Amino acid sequence: MNAINHNTKISWMVAMANLYGLKADVTNPLRGCTPLGKGCLNCWAADVAARRACQSNPKVQERYGGLTAKNLNGNSVFNGSSKVLKRDFKRISGKPRAWFHNSEGDTWFEQHYRNDIDELIGRAALRPNDIHVFLTKRFEEMSDYFVCLPDRIYEWDCHSILDSWDGKPLSNFLLGVSVWDQKSADAARPFMQKLAKLGWRVWVSYEPALDQVDWTGWEFLSWLVTGCHSATQPLPHERDWERAARDFCQANNIPFFDKQIIIKGKKIHIPKLDNITWDQVPEMSQKSLPENEQ
Repeated sequence: MNAINHNTKISWMVAMANLYGLKADVTNPLRGCTPLGKGCLNCWAADVAARRACQSNPKVQERYGGLTAKNLNGNSVFNGSSKVLKRDFKRISGKPRAWFHNSEGDTWFEQHYRNDIDELIGRAALRPNDIHVFLTKRFEEMSDYFVCLPDRIYEWDCHSILDSWDGKPLSNFLLGVSVWDQKSADAARPFMQKLAKLGWRVWVSYEPALDQVDWTGWEFLSWLVTGCHSATQPLPHERDWERAARDFCQANNIPFFDKQIIIKGKKIHIPKLDNITWDQVPEMSQKSLPENEQ
């Protein structure tokens, strides 16, 4: 079998796509963000946006221009601006893929308009044999969005999907939250648990891991991904934090993915933890519909 030429190097997306024989890809129609806590320190996405905004290519400038500023330490940060690139919605088409939506921002950033979020979710819902992965630090906004969706889907004007979906949980969606320490994990847990009780598959990105977390109460997870802080100026990290997460996952049959560590300034992707490579991904349910096989 020939190797798949993925459109992203994000290791956990590539691992999931490989398992299901799909191409891993990203979309970024909703651009812009603003920092939320320690987990946003030295944000790689803000750094990418700042660098690419300086390129001479006008299409690249359109994507990244005006989204970042420099903080007092001279680091690039998102400045609270937002923009929508409508053509990126249309990329969600063609052969089945494993999609990471808004990989360079936050779908539930407060400045994004609800109808634009609706269009992204609606286009994803129309593709039941793709895999759709979402990740946010705005867990309350994401939870409220999906909790209320069955009551407001009939108000959608982006396109008609009412014949195929009523806004209730889809088995090929993964709704994720980023946490980095005990405080952020405790704040997110009740909102993610609410989604899980409704039937949504939920996951956690414990990256950057900045302190140990007691994962008691997170038994509802479908996946847990860990990784150290890997920006230009990485923050301190202890390997026992991943061990605690791994042990919790093993005890509760939750797939565990250890993304990266930094040793002596060198980033190691999917490293061994206690002589074992932890690259587990969740089982996903996909339907096989002819309109997505073209």
